[in-house]
Amino acid sequence: MKIASDSALEVGEIIEAYKYRGVAQGNLLRSQLPMSDEERWQIQKDLETYIESFPDDIDAVFYLALAHLAEAEHLEGEAGIRESDLEQFRQRARAITDQFLLRHPNNIRAKLNHASMLVESDRRLNARPLIAEIENELFNNPASRRDVRTLIDLISAVMSG
Repeated sequence: MKIASDSALEVGEIIEAYKYRGVAQGNLLRSQLPMSDEERWQIQKDLETYIESFPDDIDAVFYLALAHLAEAEHLEGEAGIRESDLEQFRQRARAITDQFLLRHPNNIRAKLNHASMLVESDRRLNARPLIAEIENELFNNPASRRDVRTLIDLISAVMSG
């Protein structure tokens, strides 16, 4: 399913269209709608293209990581796919959010995104210290509802997993 045509995105002035197409298509992929290999790879290409110009866009970086994680989820259970192949996608997803966090160590959203990626890629134990750090930070410094809700979801996921 294509949301925007490639020809419409070749104009340099609309680089943000890469981000929004990548995010929209990524959401479709995560909802497990059927997509071709080309459409799935286009998500990563769009977001990587956008991030080249805007490397500090936290949402684009997170959605790129989610695209790698969604690719592992998509391939899981397919014939001929080894667990090590899936783990490469999961590792790449974690590396993307980890690298962003290293560049922005005081950014609460970067911490939440990396903790989310750890939890979603079945690294709940690794996420616990970061979640505790975030909880302490949010206790001492009020944050947005979005951040608090994300923290609550992370705590629930770690406690139930």
